[in-house]
Amino acid sequence: MQSIKKIITALAILLLANVSMAQTSPSVTGSRFVCSGTSTTLTASGSAGATFAWYNAATGGTLLGSTASYTTPNLTVATHFYAQQTVSGSNSARTDVYVMVTPIPNPIAPTNVAVSPSAICQGSSANLSATVHAAAGQYVYWYDAPTGGNFLGSSASGANFSVSPTVTKTYYAQSQIQTIVNTFNYTGGVQTFTVPAGVTS
Repeated sequence: MQSIKKIITALAILLLANVSMAQTSPSVTGSRFVCSGTSTTLTASGSAGATFAWYNAATGGTLLGSTASYTTPNLTVATHFYAQQTVSGSNSARTDVYVMVTPIPNPIAPTNVAVSPSAICQGSSANLSATVHAAAGQYVYWYDAPTGGNFLGSSASGANFSVSPTVTKTYYAQSQIQTIVNTFNYTGGVQTFTVPAGVTS
């Protein structure tokens, strides 16, 4: 009977030892939504003293990095990345990090490019307009040369863009995604900001 108790005790100690060595999967922070052609930095955290590794598969796979932070390559399709932590030689199960990619629509050449009036007196103004894929967030960008040149300004699809040339001049329309940058000055009090139309994130 005494020998049976010793065996049971030994088994219990062995099981407890295995449980204590099991590692939980790491937590991961970082943006999981990127635009096509861009990267993101993912950061793993976990147990004290843990080391981290990044892979391209839930098991096995290729080692991508061996630090807590991992910067992905520029992504064009949604991709899984897997973070693993190791403590005292014991590896955790891997955390699946799924990074979604938002495609950037290919801008198409503006259509219905027009000027009104087409002839003006010196010192007068004319309105330029063109049509682009507004639903894809594209705007008309105006230049004074077919390539390069000076950027004159932008307008919404179909909207007027006023110019006042002093000599006969040709203008060029290009379709682009508009980038809006707002600078806010913090005053220490409660402030209300108005998000421009079309900005969702």
